[in-house]
Amino acid sequence: MSRHPPRPLRLIVCGLAAFVLSGSPSPAGATPAPTSGGNSEPPANHPGAPALRAQAAARLAAGDPAGAIAACGPLLRQEDEAGCRLIAGAAHLVDHRWEEARAALAPARGRLGPLEPWGALLLGEALAGAGRSAEALQLLDEAAAADPDGPLGRRAEVPAALALAHAGRLDEARQRLEALLAAQRGPAAELRLALARALAAAGEKKEAVEQYRRIWREHPDLPEAEHAARALAALGVVPAADAADRIARADRLVARGHAARALRELEGLAVEGRGEDLALLRARALSGADRKAEAEEVLAPALRREAPAPVRTQALELAARLAMRRGDVDAALGHLRRLEKEASGAAAREAAFLAAFFLYDAGRFAEAEAAFRAFAAKYRSGSRADEAVWYTAWTLYKQGKREAAAKELAALEQRFPRSSLVDQAIYWRARALEAARPAAAEKLYRRVIDRDPAGWYALLARQRLGGKAPPFRLDAVPLAGGAKRARAKQPALVAARLARAEALYAAGLIEEGGAELDAAIAGRRDTGLLAAAAELARGAGDHHRAWQLGLYRLGGLRGAADLAFPQAFAEEVREAARRFGVDPHFVWSIMRQESGFRPRVRSPAAAVGLMQLLPTTAERIAGLLQRPADEAKRLEDPRINVTFGTWYLGALLDRFEGSVALAAAAYNAGPPAVARWMAEPARRDLPLDEFVESIPFRETRHYVKRVVGNLQTYRLIHGGEPVRLPATLPALKPGVEF
Repeated sequence: MSRHPPRPLRLIVCGLAAFVLSGSPSPAGATPAPTSGGNSEPPANHPGAPALRAQAAARLAAGDPAGAIAACGPLLRQEDEAGCRLIAGAAHLVDHRWEEARAALAPARGRLGPLEPWGALLLGEALAGAGRSAEALQLLDEAAAADPDGPLGRRAEVPAALALAHAGRLDEARQRLEALLAAQRGPAAELRLALARALAAAGEKKEAVEQYRRIWREHPDLPEAEHAARALAALGVVPAADAADRIARADRLVARGHAARALRELEGLAVEGRGEDLALLRARALSGADRKAEAEEVLAPALRREAPAPVRTQALELAARLAMRRGDVDAALGHLRRLEKEASGAAAREAAFLAAFFLYDAGRFAEAEAAFRAFAAKYRSGSRADEAVWYTAWTLYKQGKREAAAKELAALEQRFPRSSLVDQAIYWRARALEAARPAAAEKLYRRVIDRDPAGWYALLARQRLGGKAPPFRLDAVPLAGGAKRARAKQPALVAARLARAEALYAAGLIEEGGAELDAAIAGRRDTGLLAAAAELARGAGDHHRAWQLGLYRLGGLRGAADLAFPQAFAEEVREAARRFGVDPHFVWSIMRQESGFRPRVRSPAAAVGLMQLLPTTAERIAGLLQRPADEAKRLEDPRINVTFGTWYLGALLDRFEGSVALAAAAYNAGPPAVARWMAEPARRDLPLDEFVESIPFRETRHYVKRVVGNLQTYRLIHGGEPVRLPATLPALKPGVEF
């Protein structure tokens, strides 16, 4: 889980940090006094109020704040309408419309029932964003007091610290900001901006400069780095004049995928005594920018024996990968063998393993077998030990030495009974014995099925057994009954958090409701309570939390199958699947693996949402579907994300003649990579199971197995024919290339 706060708060913090940096005076005006009243919302006069609130909540949950505000519009003219005021206020906060948020939220005070503390919190955030810090602090403290150790208290602490800085209460602000940074709670760059401002205002220029430099150096890909650069310029400091800062900044840029920017940062930089690590950094940046030949050229100084050992270690591994990329296996092996000899510990172990794997990937199986045997003998325990035994067996299998391969696979299970490789070892042991000892193979296939009835290897084993395969039995254990009674019997704090979670969910505040739900069930083992929480989350559309509860705390496939394999966002998925001719179960299988059903999740590579689409991919799909271009920027909306992702899945299935395994591989690694593997002489004639096992990307191998296993499980739980995988690869055909 991310340490960052939910998205609306991050936007609020960014806005408030800008006020803190600029030192803008607070605008005049006072907050309307809270309205006293009871804990229940009076009925609205508008005849369609419930439907409008539900529509507004759905749009807010889908990441469409403008749509939420529009749906609430007819109700906002009523002073006593609290539900839509809360939704509209939260929606305005997403778009930094501080005054509009305040105007929507203030009249709802005293009418929000269990969400009264959240109303105070959101109104406090609106006032803080508008620079009205003193009023904001009063409301933020009020909200935190309702549950200091829960989501309310944690959510309030960051804007409260920033508001203190803006209000000029510098000692208090500094203390809180430093505590938040030390505890890694909240967005570090924004918090450092406020801390630097507080230090500068207190006359501590040296400390302020150091904070600004840290932001510029450590967060080069965030807007806060530009704020910091401007602040430093105002203080007469040029951060780029410090070579160490430039090197550190470039290193962060490379690590975060901004190789071209890193190269610009390194232009003209030469530091006495740092030639080797600069060469390594430039080579990393060039490699990241896909300038492999140049990377090899500039890497030479870092490979010299007089280079510092840590630099030389990284340089040798990079040189090996670059050589392997251009097809020079022997050069790659030379770098790795030198690395194993000169390094120690994990670096030496990884070099030895990588050398053996490069031989295997090049099809030099006899040499790879010897290298993996040597690795297994030298590194008998610890990381990669089970993999070395697996690859020893697999290289024997690839050489046609099936009996010897079967013995190695049996040894793997005996030596590493808890390894994640055991299922595949049993399956391939059966495959190795199938021709010569069919009865033994059949027993092994049945063992695979018993171990993981719906997994990839169980599916393959069933197909190998044909009519002899046992019927699929889920043997699901029903959840303990009494969920409603269990919820009703909880302590007051748990009950209050559950009530707030339910009300927040109803308002479309999914992340906030989920935070309250997490707090309510933290450390609880009551199955009835957990089942009630899962049903609450699922009913609200928080499928990720329902899935996690079903999978990890309610028994998974054998205890809560419909939660562990949910039909999430069913309307969107079924409509897109019908439109593009894709099995909806396949869409859910991809979604489960890609995002865990989180519509707003973003990957380090910038993929977005349920189907984890890259914005560039979405732009191309939008054009092909003749959809508005701005939809490619709204990938957090489940309707858009599922539509685009399902179209792409359909295009991949067309390209690979309906093969779900190859379509899954292409979804993960890209269709050009899969087409390239299918065309390689060493792979093009392989049966499908062996082709998947031979995919050179470990991540893609695992991805295919999990997605196809998901698909098998979905069909068996929710109805549908079991998956049938073709034994051979389809013919290559043209199709989608991105």
